[in-house]
Amino acid sequence: MSQYKAVFKPRARLIKILGEHLIRDNTVGVIELIKNSYDADAENVSLLIEDTKDPSTTQIVIRDDGIGMDSEIVEGRWFEPAHGAKDDSKRKLIKSKMGRTPLGEKGVGRFAAQKLGKILELITRPEGQDYEIYMKIDWDQFEDSSKFISEIVVPYEKREPQKFKGQGNKGTIIRIINSREKWTRNDLVRLQAALMRLRSPGVITSDFNIDFICPDYPDLQNLDRGDILDRFQYKIECSIDTKGFLNYSFTESAGNGEQEIRKSSCDLWSEVHSKSEKDYPVCGPFKVNIYAWMREVQNLKNYGLTREHLLGLAGISIFRDGFRILPYGDPGDDWLQLDQRRINVPASRVGNRQVIGLVELDQEKNSNLIDKTNREGLQENKAFFDMKELVLGCITKLEQEMQPSRKKMSMTTKSKKVQLENAIEGMKKEIEILREEAEKNRQKEEGQKDIENLTETKTQSVTSENVITLPKEKFEEFQEKYSAVCNSIQEYAEAEDENRQVFLHLMGIGLSSERFSHEFNRMVTSISQALENLNKKYDSDLDINKIGMCTDALKNELRLMSVMQYTKGTPKERKTSLSETLNLILMIHKEDLARENIEIVKNVDEDIITRIPSFSVAQILDNLLDNAFYWLATKTQKQGRKIGIFFDKEKNSLLITNNGPGLAANVRSNMFHLPFVTSKPHGRGLGMYICSEILSLYGGNIKITGNDEDPRVMGIGFIIYFPPRI
Repeated sequence: MSQYKAVFKPRARLIKILGEHLIRDNTVGVIELIKNSYDADAENVSLLIEDTKDPSTTQIVIRDDGIGMDSEIVEGRWFEPAHGAKDDSKRKLIKSKMGRTPLGEKGVGRFAAQKLGKILELITRPEGQDYEIYMKIDWDQFEDSSKFISEIVVPYEKREPQKFKGQGNKGTIIRIINSREKWTRNDLVRLQAALMRLRSPGVITSDFNIDFICPDYPDLQNLDRGDILDRFQYKIECSIDTKGFLNYSFTESAGNGEQEIRKSSCDLWSEVHSKSEKDYPVCGPFKVNIYAWMREVQNLKNYGLTREHLLGLAGISIFRDGFRILPYGDPGDDWLQLDQRRINVPASRVGNRQVIGLVELDQEKNSNLIDKTNREGLQENKAFFDMKELVLGCITKLEQEMQPSRKKMSMTTKSKKVQLENAIEGMKKEIEILREEAEKNRQKEEGQKDIENLTETKTQSVTSENVITLPKEKFEEFQEKYSAVCNSIQEYAEAEDENRQVFLHLMGIGLSSERFSHEFNRMVTSISQALENLNKKYDSDLDINKIGMCTDALKNELRLMSVMQYTKGTPKERKTSLSETLNLILMIHKEDLARENIEIVKNVDEDIITRIPSFSVAQILDNLLDNAFYWLATKTQKQGRKIGIFFDKEKNSLLITNNGPGLAANVRSNMFHLPFVTSKPHGRGLGMYICSEILSLYGGNIKITGNDEDPRVMGIGFIIYFPPRI
């Protein structure tokens, strides 16, 4: 048998693919080249973009004062796609002279120049040398599909320094001409925003500065973000260790500068991680800082801000070694789906437009978080999803801490509808007052006319009837009130739209569940009949028995759904056995109890009969027990997990208690009175509120109790008082 050898021979058009297909847009291309300047230990970078009206004359110039490149680097690394020098430095923890870890790792970032224009001029003077290198590349020659990369030769010259003159001068200039696309003002606005957000506010130092020059739009040259983050309403500073343990500090700031600070800690990984087995996040330790505001116009005004101030910086950004990873935090990039979360529970969630978040990563400590080759963020591996869960957990903590303040604001502020009605009524009165004043002014002016010009006066008076004369200050006052009404209308419309989305979402879920339940019941019945026939043919086959067990479990779920099904027109006099309903719920959750090693301790010898319908009782019990299962599952130790269930026929009450973690004070005080209050990272916050509403409807109530009030309580207890006996 003959053996042959083959080698890959990349075509010249590979350069086009690397540039145009791996670099998303012009903004990403420019950022990649600036990051290369950082890797070259530059302290100052200037970016010039001019003559943007015509792509053929557009010029992009990036100049830095980094270490430059010598002949060996230019001929070697620079002309070797996917060269691994930077990646090697990362893995070996090798830093530059300035103590920097390389931002790049794929070895393709420099081909962003191909994306930006057809001609590249490279001028570089290496540190400690008395020459500079000049090179010109026409990228169009790489588009010949018949040629291999090795067939295209790019000449360069060494010369006396012309751009980097003087002793000790060094650096690199990249000049790109003949742009492939026209730079519009919107493109440059996006670039300005990206440059403003390129470095994290928490680590900005004077060792890397960017100067943006854009003669066509001088107003875009300012990269100063101002002090928006100093004018926060809410702030949470989080530190997460390798095991997912969270330490955080929450600060609430009043408009007058007064601040209230609260600190806490918890095993966040246990709270957010959906799996029961004990493992740790593989993303590594990191920090999260989130700044939040309530977006009502008047509230923002108290902090010297407007919605426009937040618009350009809103969102959750990810920074690594102080540099932002695109596209996280870009306008429209809601990678945590905060807005969808807010639709589900709007009263207690924050949206993407009302927060500015900074996730701070470290190259060395977060090595499992890896860039995608196309610069479109991080690879979505286990490390990424672990980090995402923990960041959402931090946001949940922020929302919980904000809840008391939100409640206070809702109590002290009239509803948006009332505000709008009052504002419109006020405008009507203002218009009437202004009309009366204008009429008085008109009559006064007419009375001063020369009586001899009677005809002319009559003509002018006819015209003046259509003209209203107002003092300037009155007009300005009216304008201000008009703007206030417009803002009220906008806020009210936004609130109504949000509520509509919530109810449509919940209605859709309800209708889908009803349809699914019907079809599911029909299919389970068919499966059960088929299993009976198979058992007759094959006796006790092991696989058939397994299917039978699964079918029985599904039947249990259907029993729960059927008992919870609302029946229209049910009679007023009902007799629901609490013991029977409880046994049904416990039987349905039999596997949950076994899997989580939860022991049930109960004293239910004397049954309680209530007039609350069985579907409502089942809903209440299932909510309480499901919450207990969830929080007990977050405990590190599986041993000793307990749920206590106690009937008290004399008081007509039921106590359900567990030895899981406690509840935050704001959740305890609001969970029965307000919807959307929850401690669960992915919860809706509706269950306990609905339980309270059901009980209230029939004359009962529910409250939280502790061991100091009832010795049977293990950690946290919920006591239900049913309505008077029937």
